Amino acid sequence: MQVDALSASEAQPVEQCPALPYIPNTTPEFTRHIEMRWSFGHMPFSGKGGREMGGWMQFRESPETFSDAHIVALVNTWPTAVLPHLSGPVPASSLSWALDIIHPRPALSPGDSGRHF
Repeated sequence: MQVDALSASEAQPVEQCPALPYIPNTTPEFTRHIEMRWSFGHMPFSGKGGREMGGWMQFRESPETFSDAHIVALVNTWPTAVLPHLSGPVPASSLSWALDIIHPRPALSPGDSGRHF
């Protein structure tokens, strides 16, 4: 199998990106603590498909310190990539993923800008 590479998408500035709402009983409960801004790709449950999606995220209330657990929470927040292919809400989760946090990791401060996923 061969999949042709695409150039990286350009992320719009965070202030130009629409916010993803927290919707009780539809979006995961913990996401109410994280602000997500959609930059590119189709929205979840739009039925439009696609192979890219991304944007910005940050905690709504900045923690005093930024630990590995905070990184894991942010990584786990972004919707699974198949959701834009669906036309309505369904129970969904990524089946599996792996994350390596190399130590010592660079110091991160709450509110660091310039990071997008």
